[in-house]
Amino acid sequence: MLGEVEVEVYAEVKPTESEVKVKRAILNIVEFDELEVIEVNGVRYVHGKAKGLNYLSRLRDLIRKERIRDTARDLLNHSVVGDEIIINVNKQAAYVGVLSFAMGEVESPLGPITIRVRASNPQQLIMWLTSG
Repeated sequence: MLGEVEVEVYAEVKPTESEVKVKRAILNIVEFDELEVIEVNGVRYVHGKAKGLNYLSRLRDLIRKERIRDTARDLLNHSVVGDEIIINVNKQAAYVGVLSFAMGEVESPLGPITIRVRASNPQQLIMWLTSG
């Protein structure tokens, strides 16, 4: 079994962006009951934290719908750090409901949505996310 899963998400709100739109982009990729806006060193972030596999069901559905299971599996396997999977998603693509993994600022000029998932067995979680 997958055991306990903790999901944390954050995305910077650039001065030219709307908090509402950044929240919508996040919620198009992962499910959260509540997202908060926090400020760290003068920079605003939309942040969410939750426990449970159900918060990742939208991400799993997008991986299936967009038929990117193999690509997602490879990327997720390379994103494991200890008991965490850390991935970045393009914020603009997420806003329109498309899952596009980002590799830093070049692929996501407004900054990525960062999703950190802590799981007792990251490999099993990756299989669940990318299974048929």
